[in-house]
Amino acid sequence: MDASVITNILLVLLAGIVGFVAFVSASRAQKSQAKSATIAVDAQAYERARDSYESSITTLKGEITLLREETGRIRVSNDSLRESNDNLRSEIHQLRAEIAELRIDRNR
Repeated sequence: MDASVITNILLVLLAGIVGFVAFVSASRAQKSQAKSATIAVDAQAYERARDSYESSITTLKGEITLLREETGRIRVSNDSLRESNDNLRSEIHQLRAEIAELRIDRNR
């Protein structure tokens, strides 16, 4: 074998090794890009979910505030109705006492 044949064989082997390394590198790059795309999609999904949850939380906080205000108004109304009820009961007791007195006076 002469030197040119050996050189050609070494060049073919070197080209094969370089080709294999390029193939492995390209495969790794492709996997990395796919993983990056998946992470980007996951990040976008997370952002959308976070925005949705934050919006829901804000809406619920607003509804809680309205319910608290309404509860306060209902308590005031309830207190007023209790006072009115107590006054009416007191008036009924007074009227019953008056009626009983009138019956006693009528029977005399």
